[in-house]
Amino acid sequence: MEENQIIEKTQVLLDDFATYIGNSVWREKYGMGLKNLQQELNAPCVLAFAGKVKAGKSFLVNALLGVDLAMTGTTETTATINIFKYGTPPYKDKPILCQYIDGRKEWKDKAFLDSLQGTSEESLAQTAQIDRLIFYIDNNPVLSDITLVDTPGIGAEVGEDGDSHQVHTDAYFKLRNRHQQETVNLSSSADAMIYLFNTVPTETDKAFLDALYEG
Repeated sequence: MEENQIIEKTQVLLDDFATYIGNSVWREKYGMGLKNLQQELNAPCVLAFAGKVKAGKSFLVNALLGVDLAMTGTTETTATINIFKYGTPPYKDKPILCQYIDGRKEWKDKAFLDSLQGTSEESLAQTAQIDRLIFYIDNNPVLSDITLVDTPGIGAEVGEDGDSHQVHTDAYFKLRNRHQQETVNLSSSADAMIYLFNTVPTETDKAFLDALYEG
């Protein structure tokens, strides 16, 4: 039996089961779960990229997609959850949907993305308000079947020269702690994950992977 036939038969089975549950005393308990299964059946596979900062996650995402959207650099750059999906944004010059923690949503351009790089007080203040960024890209063969998730990374540092970055330490680690937990959550809920190590695996890598298994 081919893949399309399996999906079609599964869809029919779910539809029949949803109708049965909808007319039963179990509709409130199982109705929403069945609806989610129906939606997920034809949804793209979600592939998350996780690992320590500066491990090359964003570079790999750019290479796979053939675009230059995921932020890369020699210092810590990705400080937001970045999701790359197939689709056509309503504004050609603003392909990024910014979802804020308070529920607001705004379409943004590449200049806004560039403004989030680094550990300046301004960029940290902006990033701390963002829940996630969703990049919509059309005519991309990779995203027709897969949704990619680029996570901020774990084991973040605040520069390498100590005191000059001390002013940002508290805000930075508060931000990173939130995103590290979201990285665990997203990686756990993804259909698959690619974990990138730096040159040598560390205790931080082990602790993160242990958290995934325990979750």
